[in-house]
Amino acid sequence: TNNWTQENHPFRYPSSDPHWSRFVYASHSSDYVMWEDGGTASGGVENVAEIGSTGTLLREIAGKKNEGSVLDEVVGSGIGKASEGATSIPGEDLCADASHPYVSGISMIAPSPDWFSGVYNLPLWDELTMTWHRRIEVYVYAWDAGT
Repeated sequence: TNNWTQENHPFRYPSSDPHWSRFVYASHSSDYVMWEDGGTASGGVENVAEIGSTGTLLREIAGKKNEGSVLDEVVGSGIGKASEGATSIPGEDLCADASHPYVSGISMIAPSPDWFSGVYNLPLWDELTMTWHRRIEVYVYAWDAGT
């Protein structure tokens, strides 16, 4: 749910077309890294962060699916107008299993030079109780892709 609005973030909030690109999510094992704090952006992450294009990232994910470190991916709609409460809803469910219990996701924040937001390596499985989380709520922040 979007909280990035002029009312909530008045300092230097963009006056022209604030929005989010389409969201890309992947379920994966610990062997896959879509992005992470301090990491180097892949070409796919760079394209999402700079221009909101998901094609290269989806091809990178497809390669990792062939290698077995990614199980599934889904693409959610963008948020065309960054208004309070706006959401992106994927058109399909994201599959996860015991070998691929993590989810990572990304979306461009626009307008910006290379900002994005998302989650990385979020566990969907609670190892202590050996159960799947029924609901997860995560606060995400803006990141600079460094490109």
